[in-house]
Amino acid sequence: VIGVAGTIPLDKMIKIENVPANAQIVRTYTDKGDQYNAIVLDKDFVWLVLYVPNNYDIAQTGMKLLASVAEVAHKNKIKIFSTGNDIYLDTGTNKKKFCGYSLHQWEGWTSFELFVSLEVNWDIMRSIYDFTQEKFTKTGNFGDISNIVGGLKESNPNLNYGLSNDIVSALAKRLGLKLNKRALTDDEEKDFKWLEDRMDVDSWKYDGIYPFKK
Repeated sequence: VIGVAGTIPLDKMIKIENVPANAQIVRTYTDKGDQYNAIVLDKDFVWLVLYVPNNYDIAQTGMKLLASVAEVAHKNKIKIFSTGNDIYLDTGTNKKKFCGYSLHQWEGWTSFELFVSLEVNWDIMRSIYDFTQEKFTKTGNFGDISNIVGGLKESNPNLNYGLSNDIVSALAKRLGLKLNKRALTDDEEKDFKWLEDRMDVDSWKYDGIYPFKK
């Protein structure tokens, strides 16, 4: 899976000719627009989306989101540290990013989109990234991409997608919310289908042309 945030065309960020034919591309919008170009390419990952009304303390909500990931990581005896909107594995010799979130505000709501890497495909990363880009050169001489990007399975190979339930439970507790587990209603299914039909298109995924009014 290649996860793209922002509106920069895909061929301006990576060597698009090297993208595997079976790769799934998912693009999300952020309030940083075309100035945000982070990409996640993973074998396994957790992707969570949180919607809150704008009367929430947005900064505190973001901190609680990351704190929930940190709590679950600590319970699994994984050494980490965080800075800004990102969390890193602390391997003792390297600091490797495995988690981050972006946000988007509109019509009285804020959405937080959180990615947590479980296992990273470094071989494909090496083939699609242009390491002369500023986002890499400003990091300094990091050697190989595997020295700055990682997944939680490096520290605990037994982790799986159940991690998402642990993160959601921890977040609900921090926000003082009660979890309500149920199936989607017919109307909610239609809403998701409506979104999918508009966002699962090449003009958005590849060209970064936002399919909704800003």
